[in-house]
Amino acid sequence: MLTKIFFGILLLAIFVMGALFFLSSSSLNSIGFSPRQIVDNFYAYNSIYWTGLWVTSGLLLIFSNVLLWTNRNAWSLWVSFVFFAVFLMLQTMFIGDKLYAFTTANLPAETPLGIGGIAGAFACVVVAIGVFFNQFLVLRMRDKMFKVGAEPKVIEITETET
Repeated sequence: MLTKIFFGILLLAIFVMGALFFLSSSSLNSIGFSPRQIVDNFYAYNSIYWTGLWVTSGLLLIFSNVLLWTNRNAWSLWVSFVFFAVFLMLQTMFIGDKLYAFTTANLPAETPLGIGGIAGAFACVVVAIGVFFNQFLVLRMRDKMFKVGAEPKVIEITETET
């Protein structure tokens, strides 16, 4: 049952982040606004996108830890990481490149550095390391709580003749 709930949350999170990705991406294709207004609208949608990414990833991580604690399977934890990594790389590489191209063409004085893809890849590596240590800590706490691996010692008493 918990697995079905996790997949429901995952599908809802994918839908929400897909909609926010579309809004953020299409805001740079607006017609009838000045380039400054288009960039301001982009940053507004972009901040909503980042907030949505952190909230949905946090919810998936919390529920993944519940699944890891209950059935000792880490697949949901890594699915949550893949969700985070995909939407992070879409944001930093795809939309970041669109913003860079738009500002270079329309607002050359306000062109960003364009290192979003490198920062996104580095963030994915850091988050993967965090997920690995999260998995390690949750499993260690679970094993200590339920005394997994601690077998009782059997003491054999033999009688000897003197």
